[in-house]
Amino acid sequence: PQMKLHPHLFKHSRKMCVTGAFKSEGNPSRDTVGDLGFSILGHSGQPVQDMLRCTQHGSPIQALRTCLTAMHLAPTGPDTLPMHPFEALDPFVIEEVPHVLFSGGHAR
Repeated sequence: PQMKLHPHLFKHSRKMCVTGAFKSEGNPSRDTVGDLGFSILGHSGQPVQDMLRCTQHGSPIQALRTCLTAMHLAPTGPDTLPMHPFEALDPFVIEEVPHVLFSGGHAR
């Protein structure tokens, strides 16, 4: 996982945000939209790219679908995806199915 960047790095962006709702997030990122309980979960895309390299998945959406079935955002880590191994708590385990699951950094 990657820690969120300090908000002071985005002074100009925070000033431009009319509602003051600018929020720096970590990677992976989990959030809930408003009071509706609409959940969003995603990451920058490295786990999906690694799955595409290690499997016969034909597209990022197929790899992301496998992640959702396995309830894990980075099933190849730390074996082939550089990350620290976790002993007590795995931050990539999907505890509950989100309404939206996304992965960035893909052409399509």
